[in-house]
Amino acid sequence: MPNRPSAAQNFFNEIKAHEGFEDPASFLKSLVNSRPPTEETEYREFKGANDLTPGPNSPTELREGRINEFFCEALSGFANTSGGVFVWGIDARKPQGSLIEQACGFNLVQNPEVFKARLKQFLLNAVDPPVPGVEIEAFPDSTQGGKGFVVCYIPESEYKPHRANIGKRWVMRVGDNFVDIPPAVLRSLFFPNRNAYAVLKIKSTPQEYGLGVLRRGSFLRLNLQLFNKGPATLQNGIVTVAIGTLQPSGWHPMQSGHHRCALLLIHPGHTEDLPMMEIDLNSCSQLMIEARQGKLVLIFHVFAYDLPPFKFKVEIEEEETRGESNKVVLPQPLEMEF
Repeated sequence: MPNRPSAAQNFFNEIKAHEGFEDPASFLKSLVNSRPPTEETEYREFKGANDLTPGPNSPTELREGRINEFFCEALSGFANTSGGVFVWGIDARKPQGSLIEQACGFNLVQNPEVFKARLKQFLLNAVDPPVPGVEIEAFPDSTQGGKGFVVCYIPESEYKPHRANIGKRWVMRVGDNFVDIPPAVLRSLFFPNRNAYAVLKIKSTPQEYGLGVLRRGSFLRLNLQLFNKGPATLQNGIVTVAIGTLQPSGWHPMQSGHHRCALLLIHPGHTEDLPMMEIDLNSCSQLMIEARQGKLVLIFHVFAYDLPPFKFKVEIEEEETRGESNKVVLPQPLEMEF
């Protein structure tokens, strides 16, 4: 998914960068019989070229069908899970005593550029719907007369689930295997639970019209914003704010410390400005003003359509009331009392 860390993309980028190696083919060759071994994982699959080369027991029709079947399965399985890298030209087997296949030998593609073109041609018809963002690279080995590797990067898809057109299967990646998606998981892919996810941004600026920030005539100005990081719209939101001080003796609410505002909509990736707040620091507890202990605390309760209620707890230290500060606060579940 966009803006999400991807082990598959990192591995694909490593191959292309081939840091410390002459070329990408040399990097790929280093994976075979490496120490520690290079295993197949949720994001990495190896396939030898035995079924890709002509031979008396491998007619063209069979070879084409096998290639398409492997590619369909990989496209569907990786795109429906967390993405992956499919390396053609390396054999992987389970060594004795191991349950996971490891890169153990070479079975190079005869003509990597031709094979790359073949895969690209089949890409649009391999799965339904097609997977966007697939990258295919050919890496010939200069020491093997033009033979080499073909590497496919298949990202996790925003449009999953994808069905493999050969066999009409819905596939996912589990460990080092492609498996059929269980009905419950498939149902969740068709009807995902998409929710809004809001974070609170606060900019506090002290203001004074007396002798000092924590003296008579001091107040704290708060500019507040709710930013929706989730994939769904936050609708019909209500925000309530309670203000007080947190002292060794416990929570002490301030008089006139309750505010409420209504939000109409916050679409994904958008920000809503809340009404600016000004807190009279003279109304804070005597402990915080004179002894300079304790914290100023704001608790925001948010209630929105189709979301469980949540809260933001903002703690402002005494020293933060003397200079400008910025905070980003993550939501917490709101414990409801019945």
